[in-house]
Amino acid sequence: MGLLACSCSASTPSSTTPAHSVQPSFEVRPVLCWAPAFASQPGEINGSPAGRPSCSQGYQLTATNLGIKPDPSNAEGYDSNASVAPDPTLASYPTTAHGADEPLNTVILPAWPPAANPPNVRFVLGPAALTATSVQGVEVLNQSGQWMVNVTLTPSGAASWDALASTHFHTFLAVVVNGLVVSAAITEPVQSSFTSYGGQVEISGGFSEDQAKALAVQI
Repeated sequence: MGLLACSCSASTPSSTTPAHSVQPSFEVRPVLCWAPAFASQPGEINGSPAGRPSCSQGYQLTATNLGIKPDPSNAEGYDSNASVAPDPTLASYPTTAHGADEPLNTVILPAWPPAANPPNVRFVLGPAALTATSVQGVEVLNQSGQWMVNVTLTPSGAASWDALASTHFHTFLAVVVNGLVVSAAITEPVQSSFTSYGGQVEISGGFSEDQAKALAVQI
């Protein structure tokens, strides 16, 4: 079982690889909330507030706020509360610079391909629970006409992945490659209880064949 992609990363970028790639970097992080597009506020030092971004309670992407309930009668296979909006208090926080997105930090990152639904939404992400050291192999697949990247994890990585997904059951997890969110989804929304992923992470998001192959190389 893999990580299902959400509709927030389905547009086509001008290039086939993440633009600011420096070296291969793979992470899986919990999505804490959405942030609107950056808008510097008057009087701020260096154009941004001090400290790390913190999501206001009503905007947090918790299981309670998302209200995921499996529902076979729903076309998507589950019901949820109305969409949780981006936290407006985070508009003054700039996107985390590539190189400053350390695994233990809380960061704000954009999507690749650029987010299209809704536009200009950024991801506020908690510390990484999986990194490139957990990757054992990568392959590009075409399933029912959709291109995706399947990542096979090491035994220790598989255990960490299951622990992360179980802890964040029915909430969002994001796959980050070189400082860009390439896929984000609710964990197993059509299931009433957690099931092991068997050491597999499936990354999909409306990719073309070239994009999927380029992404596999980056990982």
